[in-house]
Amino acid sequence: MKKLLSSLFIILSFLLYTQKIIGQELYLSIKGSSKEETSEIDSIAYQPKHDNFNSLLKETDSLFYFIQKQGYVNATRNKLKKENDSTFTTRFSLGKKIKTIKIFYDDQKITKSILEKISSDIHSNYFVIPFKGIEKKLQFLNKEIADQGKPFYSFQLSELRIEKNELSAFLKSNTSQNRTIDSIAIKGYEKFPRSFIKNFLRIKKGKVFNKSEIDKKIKRLSNLRFVNSIRDPEVLFTKDTTTLYFYLEKRNSNIFDGFLGFATNEETNNLEVNGFLNLQLINNLNFGESLNIEYKSDGNKQQRFRVQAILPYLFNTPFGTELELELFRKDSTFTTSDQSAKLTYQLNSQIILKAGYKGSTSNYLLEDAPVTGTVNEDFNANYFLVGGTFQDLNDYQQIIPIKSYLNIETNFGKRERESNSTNQVRIQSRGFYNFFLNNRNIIYFGNETGYLNSDDYLTNELFRFGGIQNLRGFQENGLFASFYSAFQTEYRYLLSPTLYMHSIIDFATLQNKVIESNSNNLYGIGFGLALKTQAGLLKLNFANGKTEEQNFEFRNTKIHLSLSAFF
Repeated sequence: MKKLLSSLFIILSFLLYTQKIIGQELYLSIKGSSKEETSEIDSIAYQPKHDNFNSLLKETDSLFYFIQKQGYVNATRNKLKKENDSTFTTRFSLGKKIKTIKIFYDDQKITKSILEKISSDIHSNYFVIPFKGIEKKLQFLNKEIADQGKPFYSFQLSELRIEKNELSAFLKSNTSQNRTIDSIAIKGYEKFPRSFIKNFLRIKKGKVFNKSEIDKKIKRLSNLRFVNSIRDPEVLFTKDTTTLYFYLEKRNSNIFDGFLGFATNEETNNLEVNGFLNLQLINNLNFGESLNIEYKSDGNKQQRFRVQAILPYLFNTPFGTELELELFRKDSTFTTSDQSAKLTYQLNSQIILKAGYKGSTSNYLLEDAPVTGTVNEDFNANYFLVGGTFQDLNDYQQIIPIKSYLNIETNFGKRERESNSTNQVRIQSRGFYNFFLNNRNIIYFGNETGYLNSDDYLTNELFRFGGIQNLRGFQENGLFASFYSAFQTEYRYLLSPTLYMHSIIDFATLQNKVIESNSNNLYGIGFGLALKTQAGLLKLNFANGKTEEQNFEFRNTKIHLSLSAFF
């Protein structure tokens, strides 16, 4: 009985003591062998307070290991000493600090060109680098060799020696055969067009395996609307083959884009409704193809129809083609038909170069003389065209899916009519950029410019602009010009990830050499909002336009309601 009570007493005493230790904070104090060493240790800012002894012990080990990595390879330490119930002390002796290390190497296994990336002091059989950060430099060497097609190549330091406070070592390496990409497998979206692997991502069978380069290239998929990369690529190595696996998923990429415009007719004061429909069918046949159909009406007997087909990577090459037809009718005055055929070349994931042919035919429909201030005649025109497109998608921002865009096209050719033939140059460009000041504040800047150089001009060959896409506050395609440059600006404030409000400040200058050579300035101001809904991106704009001869009037306000839906 006495032995039982004695055992219980010992157990209870131990539990009470343990509870006391656990319930109080422990303090760690580390000194050096001199004031200078103590100051050096204190500058590392280790953690002096701990909840338990294990944490205190780990902090001591971690600090000592960190000091050695700083170059104090000869550092020593004493055992922890308990000063009282809550304080433990120890002493480190740092010794002489090693600042550099001389590493001998085999020049048959590693080239000077690679060593130059980590050292500026290279000799025939050794190089010198700072001791601090040596692990990162060796990891960098491993990565460089791996990117040359040797993923299993590795380095390690051996034969470490210290002589007269100078540290030296030998760079030992293993051998590894070069690896090339033997096959490419796609998981998730097996029908993904293989031509995009070769020509868009520029990853080909037989090329040297470079994991870092592949990781960079897979990010280019963010510039394709119809696919997502759902996980990082993986590699299967066997004795004789290297297989690269991509994990992709097909995403909805078809776009229906439409808007309604409401305005008051200046002559009749009646409400006019105009509209725009744009249908983009993208990658429905799993070739990366695109079919765009566009229809626009200004509500005043002016209509425009456009269809475009884009076929990329013909015969698994970087070359593709664009075919386009555009029909325009101005009430009962004239009709114009434009056809173009372009050969495209995908320079990289963002830039496409174009060259081809464009033909234009216009018919004057009235039997009487042209309306005063216009010159309309039948004509035929043939042009050689060159141009290019740049596009950078904004994958992480759904409500603003495109960060920047630029399209430039130049036409050189000849326009023929009954009375004469005239050489012409037509240049047209459109672009925009979203400046992300921070997560909520964005500045949008856009421009659309057209220039026609000719000895004489016809009304039915002029550029037509105005409306929601280039100059808000004006009638859709209601302005005719031989030269115009329209600027669109918005300050956008994101109220939420799916909603933003914005200002509208547009400006344009135009010349119409059919009726006058002087330029006119046009202005549009207003506000709007954009909302990402389950149906798509809904935009509502209120804009008022004016010319130099008139003031802003409320009755001239244009209301534009548009919806862009993905399906």
